[in-house]
Amino acid sequence: MSSNVPQGLAAIETDNNVFGKAVNPWNHSRTVGGSSGGEAGLITSRCSTVGIGSDAAGSIRIPSAFCGIYGFAPTAKRVSLKRTLNLRKLDFHYFREVGCSYGPMGRTVDDLSLICKSTFGEFKDLDLDVVPTRWDEQQYKSCSTKKLRIGYTFDNEFCEPSPAVRNALMETVEKLKARGHTLVEVKHDFTARFLRVGLGIMVPYGFGKVTQVLLKGERPKFYFLLQYILSFFPGFVHKFFCFYVWVVWRASLCLNFEID
Repeated sequence: MSSNVPQGLAAIETDNNVFGKAVNPWNHSRTVGGSSGGEAGLITSRCSTVGIGSDAAGSIRIPSAFCGIYGFAPTAKRVSLKRTLNLRKLDFHYFREVGCSYGPMGRTVDDLSLICKSTFGEFKDLDLDVVPTRWDEQQYKSCSTKKLRIGYTFDNEFCEPSPAVRNALMETVEKLKARGHTLVEVKHDFTARFLRVGLGIMVPYGFGKVTQVLLKGERPKFYFLLQYILSFFPGFVHKFFCFYVWVVWRASLCLNFEID
């Protein structure tokens, strides 16, 4: 059985026309994220001890962060995709080239390592795509004493974190520095280019392909419909829409944060 998933699967919201919207257990006015949002909500609510999510662009990492649990997205081809229904089988180039993977979700890091121990390299004889390397316990334990170089960022040209998120991130940075790790703030302006390239790889034939294969005539949810409509317009319309969101919606979001 599968927990709730978003319409079209690849989305950061978990809402569909069958089961409706999955809400965050901590605050029902907030989302669980996506696309493995239903699993994150069940684990957070202690309905499940651990779970398995799928990830190609943050679908494990986003809901885990939103719900306050742990999630790990293994490198592509580390876990077998055999006998599973996934977007890779629908010939979407993004999931073939970038790689979709299955990974564990749980309330502790030990939960994740337990799942990885039982899955890494186990299907190498049945699936030639899988890297034939099993879990290395000695290497895993040695990582706990290794000093790391970690990059972090506070915002980009599209959005910025709320004060609470910024404070939590800064606190994390200071604690990691205190443990001897090297922290580097990454300042970038490649988000817009990443979105254009990423979406181009993900749906090279346009969102019409997605609606034909995934939705099959079903009425798109709002977040999915917005992407679908914008795909038919030229680049200058996208830029105007982004400008509108930045000027008008940003003020509304800031107001909501202040009220909360």
